[in-house]
Amino acid sequence: MAAELGYLWPWSLALISALALAMVALALLARHRGLARARALRALEQAVRGLAEGEYAPRWLPLTRRDQVGKVAAALQETAAELGRQTTSLAAEKGRLALVLANMTSGVLFLDRRGRVVLTNRAARRLLELQGSPGGRHHLEVTRNVELSEAIDRVLQSGRPEEVEIEMIHPPGRVLQCHLAPGVEETTRPDGEDAGLVVVLHDISELRRLARVRAELVASVSHELKTPVTAIKGFAETLLEGSLEDPARAREFVGIIDREAGRLAHLIRDLLELSKLESGQIELKLQSVDLRQVARAVAQKSRPPAERAGLRLLEELPPEPVLALADQERVEQVLHNLVENSLRYTPSGGQVVIRVSGGEAPLLAVSDTGIGIAREDLSRVFERFYRADRARSRKLGGSGLGLAIVKHIVEALGGKVWAESEPGHGSTFYVKLPSAFTKT
Repeated sequence: MAAELGYLWPWSLALISALALAMVALALLARHRGLARARALRALEQAVRGLAEGEYAPRWLPLTRRDQVGKVAAALQETAAELGRQTTSLAAEKGRLALVLANMTSGVLFLDRRGRVVLTNRAARRLLELQGSPGGRHHLEVTRNVELSEAIDRVLQSGRPEEVEIEMIHPPGRVLQCHLAPGVEETTRPDGEDAGLVVVLHDISELRRLARVRAELVASVSHELKTPVTAIKGFAETLLEGSLEDPARAREFVGIIDREAGRLAHLIRDLLELSKLESGQIELKLQSVDLRQVARAVAQKSRPPAERAGLRLLEELPPEPVLALADQERVEQVLHNLVENSLRYTPSGGQVVIRVSGGEAPLLAVSDTGIGIAREDLSRVFERFYRADRARSRKLGGSGLGLAIVKHIVEALGGKVWAESEPGHGSTFYVKLPSAFTKT
């Protein structure tokens, strides 16, 4: 028995040693696998943290593992790539939206549900004359308009869009058309807070000004046409009722009809001319023009009517040429209108003087010894149909368009026109034109 035990002992020892070694190997292998798994999990953790910080291309993911960790790593890589694509797309869309907002001519304001400004574009800051960023400020502080602020509050409470037209106090005279649209369900934020509203501002100041000008023009034209048309119709009816049998009266009435028809034709011609000028439909033939020749030509044409009115028409011209870069035909029209205006408002026995001077800029001037213009009317004499002395103008046949035509022509030529006057002591009209020697 002892012999048998002695025989088995070495084998038992070897078996025990082998088992021990196997257990140690298994422990080492388990430890190695545990460390590898821990490293893989730490890589996954770092990748997730990187996603939160915007790193959409995670490095060193354990993609070669065939266990569940490897599957999670592959899914994480695919998710990161998709998030990267979506983020890039959103950034591009945001950039396009910012570009559109920045270059819109209409002002845009985004407000939250508390009525505080979240975002504005450049046009809105210009229209409202805002300094700095208005973000976070209440809409009343930003718009500085009670009517608009009340409309914003109504839309925030009712959730229904509105459109209002407001006239700004500051800057004065600016009229804005405002479209207010509440946030819709698709724009509600995930936290359940309503998206507020968007306000779109359109500057319609020029449209309103043109509407007023158009209404004034229609009223003025109707008024101006009424007088000659009424006179023509009245005298024509009188002739038809029997005055044709009286040669003397018939001749007188026909003369009146002819005079009123001429006045009507003159008015229509001036209206068409002014319409072309205001719409920019005239073509200017710019060339070097000697203003002395223009003055002589206008004086020659205007001297006979001046003499018939008992007025002297004088010229004061320099010996050397005064060259302007202008359209000769249009400059003659300007000077003719100014001379005609002075002749009309200068009593018999007075004089009208045409002056030409050079210097820094070519200058035309027409002075008269007429009735003069009140100080409060000086700034408006170049407006169409504006006449300081309407009764005298109507009696003398003035249309109120001659000086308006002068202003438009001179401005189209790049010049400047103005008047100086003192009631009872005459008036002087000045026209400054670009020099033919101006360097470009």
